[in-house]
Amino acid sequence: MAPVLVWCIYCILGIVHSKAGWSISTPEEILGEFGKDVLLPCTFQQPKNDYKGNIEVIWRTKVHFDGPVIFHCVNSASAMSNCSAPSTETSKMSRYSLAGDARQNNLSLLIRKASFEDNDSYFCRVQLEGKGNSWETKRGTNLKVPPFIKQLYISVDRFGDHSVTCEAMGLPLPTIVWVQPQNQNFTVRNSSGNQSVSSTVPAILNETHTCRASNLFGTEERSIHRGVSITIPEGKLKISFMALSGILLGIVILLVIVLIVKHQGSSTKHINVKKSCQNDKDEKPGGIYMNMPKRTV
Repeated sequence: MAPVLVWCIYCILGIVHSKAGWSISTPEEILGEFGKDVLLPCTFQQPKNDYKGNIEVIWRTKVHFDGPVIFHCVNSASAMSNCSAPSTETSKMSRYSLAGDARQNNLSLLIRKASFEDNDSYFCRVQLEGKGNSWETKRGTNLKVPPFIKQLYISVDRFGDHSVTCEAMGLPLPTIVWVQPQNQNFTVRNSSGNQSVSSTVPAILNETHTCRASNLFGTEERSIHRGVSITIPEGKLKISFMALSGILLGIVILLVIVLIVKHQGSSTKHINVKKSCQNDKDEKPGGIYMNMPKRTV
């Protein structure tokens, strides 16, 4: 009766014994974050402390023993490691790798850039050479990737009205709830797409607006504050931009005209100087002294 009770306790804790000297341990739940790497810990103990043979590592999803294999690694005595992922998708193969050292009884799996499709149950299996020298977790580890708030921003329409929009992603699609401001009766505009949903409410002056996105895998919150600021509505902004562009264009045209007039004035002056010099050369030398009085000695 006592061994059965101990075995049940190990099952509840996620530590399963197959026989004396054998155990494998994994956490019941891991919380990941969308777009970031996540580690699924797995350690084991086996009675052969001086074991030098091959160590085979297998990770499955869905159900233990019969679930689809997502990672397979054989650590041999002749080589440091020889790992392969059975998936035929190259992008999927590169996302899984052995983070632990099988020779140190660590079979932890690293998943790169967690996605919402990674929400699943994961089962770790270790197998040594020889019949019966293997074990796999029965309870597994539940990986949860909660919703991700992609954007939270304040915008102004052409009438000068302020709105705050929250865009969230998740699978299944998350539900967006505005936690703050409280006790406000305003209209909420919602829209949804592929793995994303958005919600827009009026932005209240000097208030903090908190968006909460949640589904069965978790919750995320973000806040934004609308303070006093000088804003230009979208329609007036376009008009202001066109007016500024017209002013700049007028300044450029005026500068071009000034440069042309200045250049023409300089050319006219140069021509007049040349004509004056030419007239001086055309005068007879004797004509200069004819009007001068004669000196007597």
